[in-house]
Amino acid sequence: MPFNPNNVVVRTTGQSMWTTLTDLHYLGPEGDWLVPAGFVTDFASIPTFVTWLIPKHGQHTLAAILHDWLIAHPVVPPRDTDRIFRRVLGELGVPPVRRALMWAGVRAAAILNPSRRAQWWRDFPAVAAISLLALPIVAPASILAIAGVAAYKAAERVAAAAGQK
Repeated sequence: MPFNPNNVVVRTTGQSMWTTLTDLHYLGPEGDWLVPAGFVTDFASIPTFVTWLIPKHGQHTLAAILHDWLIAHPVVPPRDTDRIFRRVLGELGVPPVRRALMWAGVRAAAILNPSRRAQWWRDFPAVAAISLLALPIVAPASILAIAGVAAYKAAERVAAAAGQK
């Protein structure tokens, strides 16, 4: 196991943020990194409408925390950070399709962040291919999830308005 310990203790720091209460040490072929206690993470930055497929935390949580730390402390270039993330997902036993989708997601998100955008075009063909292959599987359920979340939010607004009378 590349992580020592192979778990981390966290506490909620807000609605979707977490603070590590213990150190997380990663020793891999490309680096030896310590995510110190006190680091704030959102685990995996997964859009709500896709959490039916890839939850914000799970088998991939340690890789997500390390990825967040490598972004916050750029000791390797952004493209390498995302490649390391994909490799660590594999080391944690994340299945190959989910691993590819998560890597494509972080590479696609890199285009929106000026500090992570360098050399993004080099991965565009792979990100586009993975996205196009996943589209028939992910899009229908995601559209239903978006509609369901919208209906739920509408119901909450109605219930809140009814409760204020």
